[in-house]
Amino acid sequence: MNYNWNVLLESLKLPGRLIIFAIITWLIIVIVPQINNAPVRDILFLALTLLDKYLHEAANAEPAKTRNEGLLGVRGLTGF
Repeated sequence: MNYNWNVLLESLKLPGRLIIFAIITWLIIVIVPQINNAPVRDILFLALTLLDKYLHEAANAEPAKTRNEGLLGVRGLTGF
């Protein structure tokens, strides 16, 4: 059987991002226990996902010459 490793790596990016956002959400809740309720956790997780997607799409919309690969990468919060 011949595997296409690029396809496998691309398919693992979304679950990887979601795991990173879940860890960030958990860390914020540990640091700020006052926000430890389900609606706030869900909104925080969705906000991180939305921000990542926005940054990723904005990076893809810019011409390659003007891209800024600075802090956290323009490709999104996760950098991949």
